[in-house]
Amino acid sequence: MTVADLVPLVPARSSSQIKAIADTTIKKLFPDLRSFLQPDSLARLFEFGDLNKIGFSYGIENLPRPEEAHTDFKENTIILSPGTYDALLKGMHRARFTLAHEIGHAVLHTSSIRTACLLSASRKSSDTMPNSADIPKFRRGKFPAYMDPEWQANKFASAFLMPEDLLNWLAIKGSLTAPTLASYANVSEEAATYRIIEYKKSR
Repeated sequence: MTVADLVPLVPARSSSQIKAIADTTIKKLFPDLRSFLQPDSLARLFEFGDLNKIGFSYGIENLPRPEEAHTDFKENTIILSPGTYDALLKGMHRARFTLAHEIGHAVLHTSSIRTACLLSASRKSSDTMPNSADIPKFRRGKFPAYMDPEWQANKFASAFLMPEDLLNWLAIKGSLTAPTLASYANVSEEAATYRIIEYKKSR
């Protein structure tokens, strides 16, 4: 078992709840869907400090391999590795998904992680706010996926990068295919395929 197999529990959320939160977050961060769908939209979001609209700042730090990014709930900071940041500036799909995943952690889990940290601190009689590394973690597979923060953040990233409004528009046009969605949303065709499958199941 690796460290990645251990995660804190978070309040249960359904895919539809997460999609709604992703849509709300897009509206907070971008003036309109067209500006959001530009290839450099997430790089600009990171570079211009607009993460403060969700109460977070950003940082670039060397992270232990293979970690590409990290959300620091103590400092309200989303941190990217230098390699991930460079890839984000180039609009690379993986880096865009990585940042969207961390934004998911920021908007979905800040409250629950902080509560868990405070409980952990009270048990230790600590005067300082502990980091999320100090809170209890559990082995994946021992609890439902919808209580797993990584599952939730991945669902968020998919819904954030490929918002419902975009899929609805493509469906109305009769153009809802993986290559077309991938082109509009600046994601891989594999990610677009999974998103379309989920979208059609929810219809």
